Amino acid sequence: MTNEEIERQNSSLTQYLDTFEEDPKMNVFKDSVNEQFLKLESQLNQMIEDFNSHEMNDNFLTDFINIENLKENLFAIAEMKIIYLFKTFEIKLKSLIQYSYNCKNFKSYKWHDLIEYLAARKIDLNDLSDYNEINQLRVLNNELKHSREFL
Repeated sequence: MTNEEIERQNSSLTQYLDTFEEDPKMNVFKDSVNEQFLKLESQLNQMIEDFNSHEMNDNFLTDFINIENLKENLFAIAEMKIIYLFKTFEIKLKSLIQYSYNCKNFKSYKWHDLIEYLAARKIDLNDLSDYNEINQLRVLNNELKHSREFL
């Protein structure tokens, strides 16, 4: 491979990483989840309003528990959205690396390995305009997936 071809590949990969956004046509998860999230959020707001407007009665504890359970469900959906977004980034990046460098078996799930792989091709992720956001998303994703504590 010539230096010109390598530079063109690096430029394409850097441009992609620098402008990463979700492809709306490919994100069927996002639309359906957002729709469900909005429905549940509306339901929660109504439940809270009803709960606050009534005096304590026999259903007080049940209503309170239902509200708390719905809050937890909304939180779980928000977690899934974060994990999905980062997974989408990983899939696209992997495909781009495989295509750009004719590397059919690229399977690095360790951030440090990815940084080294790209650095060897003269791509410094720290130079990307959205690097901090992508890295924050990665850290949050890992916390959600690997934390042994309940949030």
